[in-house]
Amino acid sequence: MFKYFKYIISKTNTIMKLPYSLERISSHIIIIWISTIIIFLSNIIAKDDSNNRIFKFGPNKNFYILNICIDNNEKYFTVFSFCFINSAIRTMHHNVIKPWITNQVQDINNTILINHTKAYELSSVSTIFIWFDFFMYMNIILSQIDMLIIETTIDLIMVLFVTKYYFNLKTAAQNGLENKDEIVA
Repeated sequence: MFKYFKYIISKTNTIMKLPYSLERISSHIIIIWISTIIIFLSNIIAKDDSNNRIFKFGPNKNFYILNICIDNNEKYFTVFSFCFINSAIRTMHHNVIKPWITNQVQDINNTILINHTKAYELSSVSTIFIWFDFFMYMNIILSQIDMLIIETTIDLIMVLFVTKYYFNLKTAAQNGLENKDEIVA
């Protein structure tokens, strides 16, 4: 169905191909939406005199995660380390485990036989991780704005590494390399 959105009818009733795919157009719309919200919220925050605790940076006496006060550099570094490690695991989950479940287990057109134990294990671990991650993520990013910035930055870095890894694999496959384990991502 979406392939038809790539084409528009011109005034002469001929079909013209759009310069961008639906995926790229969607990506641009999302960036515009995020930018609009950031500008809108920045204006509200700039005019707000209430000294809201969520818009502070670094450790302070009003910074709490799971009712633990993050008031020194050691605790702040511990939270940062958790965010870094958990973002790496989240990226692995989103880019390795979830696609496997979607493409191997849930795709009814895929006729490859899969190990049922492996499928149940990965599906269960995925579900448990989703809820654990959601709980921790909400508690962390809603505590202070710098945590949102840290989480977003680390997620972007991890996604870039994973994307580069997959591009390297595709390049190797296209070049006919036999041993893909030699590829350095």
